[in-house]
Amino acid sequence: MTPTLFIGIATWNSARFLEPCLARIAATCSTFPYQVGIVDNGSTDGTVALARSKGCKVEVRESVFPDALNRLVGMSDAPYTLFMHSDTMLMNPDWFEVCRAKLQGTHALISPQDIGCGPFTRPWGKGMPESSFMLFRTPDLKRMRYVRWVRRFRIRWPQRVVNFYSNHATHFLPDELQRRGLTWVPMKVHTSRYLPETLYTPGANVKCWSDELAHLEYGLGNFYSVDGVFTHYHNWYERLLDNEHSKRQPDQSGIPLDYVGQRSRQFLADLAAGQVNYPDVTTPEREPAAIPVTA
Repeated sequence: MTPTLFIGIATWNSARFLEPCLARIAATCSTFPYQVGIVDNGSTDGTVALARSKGCKVEVRESVFPDALNRLVGMSDAPYTLFMHSDTMLMNPDWFEVCRAKLQGTHALISPQDIGCGPFTRPWGKGMPESSFMLFRTPDLKRMRYVRWVRRFRIRWPQRVVNFYSNHATHFLPDELQRRGLTWVPMKVHTSRYLPETLYTPGANVKCWSDELAHLEYGLGNFYSVDGVFTHYHNWYERLLDNEHSKRQPDQSGIPLDYVGQRSRQFLADLAAGQVNYPDVTTPEREPAAIPVTA
């Protein structure tokens, strides 16, 4: 049976979050045919074995993120293609219908704005899609491809690719869509609940911190909604938790990683128990501001 939806995930040492990610896909996509494709950047933590055991189509290829996304474009034969990160959790059985309903007329893509988490935001991402969740109409996605020349062994080779080659992977997409008479739909971004108690106290010499972070139930994790319906959750920073990422690519932001770990583990525990706490969906989306740097 031809899938209605292709879900593409680029991974690297992502087993901690990939397992619940795939479980949430199975739980929320059971009413229509779908296929999950994985392009893995040479993981050493069991990511590949896990993905194959869950029936994913897996390709192991050491590559930069934009190249991995383009490999996933080539895998998709479904009418709709969703790119997501391994720490993105689909939270609602109706997420696909809610999002697909927005892909009408010139709307070829639905995605959150790439603004990050409330007190830890990226003003430069406003008006740009976020790579952790991008649902495309596949024919429009493939229309966006162009010929890019790459050099291999001193020989120039042509590649048909989508222009994911900005510093943030997605920031060329609005212009690429516009050139083809297409547009995209931003989703609403929500921080997790603000709790009255202090959940974490940073140590001395923390470079990047906001007092608000100490009260956010799931730390840097965000929820996302469309027309008042929560669709998914993105944990943020999973790549820096107790794995090869943190050894090979140390964090430069200054956010305490034990804080990221503490709040991430709380989310995973609540997810496993079926007790995830949602914020108020009616709260207005926040205007992104500069990252709070304390030192």
